[in-house]
Amino acid sequence: MPSQRKGKARSSGRTSPWLTVWISPGKASMELLKRHSVRALVWIIPVLALGTGAQRWLLSIGQRIPITLGQLALWTLAGLIIAIAMFVVGSLLFYRVGRLNGGTGSPTRIRLSVLVNMILAFVASPLTQIAPVLLGRLHPALTYLGTPLILWMWYVQLRVSANAHSFSPWNAAVTKIMGGAVVGVPLCCAINWAFSNLPWDQILRGLGFN
Repeated sequence: MPSQRKGKARSSGRTSPWLTVWISPGKASMELLKRHSVRALVWIIPVLALGTGAQRWLLSIGQRIPITLGQLALWTLAGLIIAIAMFVVGSLLFYRVGRLNGGTGSPTRIRLSVLVNMILAFVASPLTQIAPVLLGRLHPALTYLGTPLILWMWYVQLRVSANAHSFSPWNAAVTKIMGGAVVGVPLCCAINWAFSNLPWDQILRGLGFN
């Protein structure tokens, strides 16, 4: 009984891995992947969509650029589509391409790692996205203040992805680059076609953009 109480006291006194992952990403990321499930973290998808609209609203206030409710709704919808695509396509590509590079992670574990990385990016976004833009109004050089944190966040996310597939961060980086190329090339072709053939002036005017 005393030993059980001591064990409970130790576990309750531990710092959350969501905090320690920023200091010791290797061990903490393993703990995050063991502790959580896909169902427990899928809430980040709608939260990211709402966060996209909220960030756009805050930036419009800081930059003194008016924004309509229709534009906010459009930003929120875009955030939802991007979040779903990141989860579905990102999980599939990282699983398939990771297998080619020697990864052994299961599809569920890969999906979980993608959700963990999405949460980490969302938590860091006030410092990596909003603050640099707002501070840039004071001096252009201040827009680069978030760069070290962005680079460290990418490294932390690489460690999460590497642990999910049980290979090195280097292999995780190569896998992400390969997956990005698979998506990026056809996406760039589609964007080039869309901008060349669709009447964007009329579309943007109809949505309230001047």
